[in-house]
Amino acid sequence: MDRGSIRAVRTPATARFLPAVERADWERALKILDENWVEIWFAIDPTDLRSLVGAAPPDLLCSLDGASYVARATGHGAVDDLLEPHAVPGRDATPGELIRYIADLRLRGRPVEALAQVRRSQELVRAQRGGLLDGSGGTVAMWLVQAAITALLAGDASTARGFFLTACDAHRPDRFPFVVREATAKLALTHALSGDVREAAHLNDRARSLPRTESWVEAMVDDTIWLTDYICAVDTLDPSAEELRQARPSPLAHRELWPIALQAHVRHLVLTGRRRRAEELCDTVAAAVPPSAGSEGLLATALPDARTLIKLHGVHPSDLDGNAAHTDVSVLAHAVHLFASGQYRAVMQVELRAPRDERCRRALALLRAQATIADGRPAEGRHLLLQTVHEVLERRTYGTLRYLTRETLESIADTDDGARAIALVESAALPSVEVRAVLAAPLSEAEIDVLRLLRDGLTREEMATRLFLSVNTVKTQLRSAYRKLGVNRRPEALEKLALLEL
Repeated sequence: MDRGSIRAVRTPATARFLPAVERADWERALKILDENWVEIWFAIDPTDLRSLVGAAPPDLLCSLDGASYVARATGHGAVDDLLEPHAVPGRDATPGELIRYIADLRLRGRPVEALAQVRRSQELVRAQRGGLLDGSGGTVAMWLVQAAITALLAGDASTARGFFLTACDAHRPDRFPFVVREATAKLALTHALSGDVREAAHLNDRARSLPRTESWVEAMVDDTIWLTDYICAVDTLDPSAEELRQARPSPLAHRELWPIALQAHVRHLVLTGRRRRAEELCDTVAAAVPPSAGSEGLLATALPDARTLIKLHGVHPSDLDGNAAHTDVSVLAHAVHLFASGQYRAVMQVELRAPRDERCRRALALLRAQATIADGRPAEGRHLLLQTVHEVLERRTYGTLRYLTRETLESIADTDDGARAIALVESAALPSVEVRAVLAAPLSEAEIDVLRLLRDGLTREEMATRLFLSVNTVKTQLRSAYRKLGVNRRPEALEKLALLEL
């Protein structure tokens, strides 16, 4: 292969590796690759690296750990042992070995397990960090970026933010010259994911201004910058969001970050009244990324959360299970269900224990403020309402205004923030929440089950058979459900059910 046609960043290792390849000095070339494979992996375009490694003698490839790994990962040699990560690195492991291990786990859908390994090895890396951030040419900075991506996909944005911040101080290391730009772009994405649009936009501009290298990683950095731009445009109701979406219509184009991209796409489509298109997108992603029993973090919750966002007003806790029942989105969906059914005191009891997405926290605060007003405490509710609306406008997550009713917006039209909120909602034609019906008390899961069968036209006897209950039990549950709905007859109950979208 013509060395001049190889797409590579000049680093200390590639400056030695490529001349050895050109001379066909495979013993030296593979030794350099074995000792510096992380650096070379990110410096040379994968297609070119595959061609280079494929020309090496197979017996030499199999004799070296790092070189053999690169060969198998690029399509040469046995790949069976790539199905599982290498053995857990010991106390003497190098940052490069730690990078490979946590990346292997993460790429196999296990970011939570990978993050546990990150935390176990954190003391080791911290002990080396003093001299290595300047003296290692960026190996520790690379570890920090990989650790941060792992934390992000595990759902721990706070930890990810800390790792990315530290990596941004690496001062363009010679072995991984792209790492500061990558860390800055992903730090911006972390802020966007958490609902801090202002800081996300600022950091994204900084990432754009940093010099590019020839590394193939730069294309992924560009994708990250695009994704942050898209999230910011969606949150700020900027019309450019549609142009950005059409430029990259598939969340799967973002490889590891597809769960974040999916959320952005679905939020955009829902805010612009295209729920059916959002459902089709979820179906497409589900077909391309079949659920795995071992999936963790955002990889496990992205699709359920996206589907919950689409049908936010009609989601009941009984519809959710597993990991999806405890995410910020599912808790918010529960609050919306309670609010839409007039269960105001129950809304005020809903809490996000440790919110990862500030949009959800602000949305819940808006619902609780409105519930407080409806429950007979107008002064307290209005104070919380105006405080939260101001925060939404300050942080520029304007889409969160969809959690206000039309009546609530009109009630704050006499304030500057209220007038601005109304203008935003009207210009973007945002959907709004509404109280569809007022229940005397929350419906239990058992009562919802019989009501759904009632809606399907089953008789009490048929319900009893379907639910493995006695007819008397079904009658009791229906009687209780009717009381909570405030109805006396089946047609009235069905009408109320339609309003509640249960």
